[in-house]
Amino acid sequence: MTRDNLTVKELFCLYNRGAVTREELKVKVPEILEVIDNRYHAFISRATDFDPGVPPAYPCVAADNICTESLNTTCGSEMLLDYRSPFTASALDKARSSGFFLLGKTNLDEFGIGDCTGRSFFKTTFNPLSQDHLAGSGAAAVVAVGGAVAGFASDARGGLRQSASFCGLTGLKPTYGRVSRRGLIEYASSLDQVGVITAGVDDATFALRCISGPDSKDPASQESPPDQDSTASGFRVAVPEGWDRVSGLSAGVKSVFNKTLSLLAELKVEAAEVPFSYLPLVSITAAIIGATEAFSNLANYDGVRFGKRMSGDHLQDMYVKTRTAFFGRRVKEFLTFGAFVSSGGNYREYFLWAQQNRGAIQRRLMAILKDYDFLLLPTLPFTAPTLAESSGLVNGADVYTALANLAGLPAVTVPAGFDGRLPVGVQLIGRPFAEAALLKAAKLLEEQGGREVVAP
Repeated sequence: MTRDNLTVKELFCLYNRGAVTREELKVKVPEILEVIDNRYHAFISRATDFDPGVPPAYPCVAADNICTESLNTTCGSEMLLDYRSPFTASALDKARSSGFFLLGKTNLDEFGIGDCTGRSFFKTTFNPLSQDHLAGSGAAAVVAVGGAVAGFASDARGGLRQSASFCGLTGLKPTYGRVSRRGLIEYASSLDQVGVITAGVDDATFALRCISGPDSKDPASQESPPDQDSTASGFRVAVPEGWDRVSGLSAGVKSVFNKTLSLLAELKVEAAEVPFSYLPLVSITAAIIGATEAFSNLANYDGVRFGKRMSGDHLQDMYVKTRTAFFGRRVKEFLTFGAFVSSGGNYREYFLWAQQNRGAIQRRLMAILKDYDFLLLPTLPFTAPTLAESSGLVNGADVYTALANLAGLPAVTVPAGFDGRLPVGVQLIGRPFAEAALLKAAKLLEEQGGREVVAP
């Protein structure tokens, strides 16, 4: 392989070993990133003052709803077209202090609201495995072609894990509170968590270690207890009953998941179906809670406090015109839904109902995890949709993934095989702050799963 054919990840690896100079890196890497962006529409902004610093240096990207001082933070929205944050998110600060170098900010659904379509005000990101399919996010697309060691992104209802699955990658959502959310422009405060997308479990383990830890400026963050790895002598896996009866489950995904269960049996890993009646309620419960919190959190974007502004005859008129002009269709629909389910008599009928569901789901999951080390599920019911199939919304994508967000549990997806040319992921959900055991089990699955190398 010639140096011209190397990926960004490979160039940084050579740089850390002293085989590539800083000057070579400063010239070659921006050229590769431009090719990636032109081909897959992955970036919203890229680093212009490119200096990787002293080795070790690990290339990374961040979704554009994670604040940075060096680059604009748009959340993929026209509303924040020119917004520059006065500070960098705590997770990225920690990553930088561990040697990560930010290459750019990547495309995402506007404000993270869009069910992993990878469509923003600016562009739609194409899947490197098949460019007529969705990637789900720019971070996933960049990591898939070796453009970065890690992509830091948010996960509110599973979007990070979904896009990782679409692109045949590892996607990790940590326990709620393990990673600071300071500097994350989240739409759903009780669901959202900063996580990481990587090419494999080892990179995810390293990246998580770099960004974890308490933050006095995020009251939800906490000191993680020592990881209790109970898997040294094997582990037990629970499979929720009804996983194969969800709407939209494809034959290919079902086949790959069943093969994963057979593989675990060959490896002498106990996997048993357990009663779980809540899967039909997961998507709507997460949508109601997410929309209600988004309706509150995005109220600041009104033309006065943050964002662009339209002129109006009076203050209320300015609010309406600004939000109508600069929010995309999907965001406006979601906020309207949030206003409806949280207002007047609807509050008890919808929002409180969803919160009661959430409590019941969390209690049931914790009861299962007393007897089993992990829950095992497909990551999504289907593989990456085509651009033609999805005109702006991917229905049912969070039926498996939102479980972990509702309960605040850690979850990881790893590739388990292919349906045609598209990857299929399986997901493990673990006990709170038990990421070490979770990643160890994920490593076992990764070693058995299929993977396709994609060149930029």
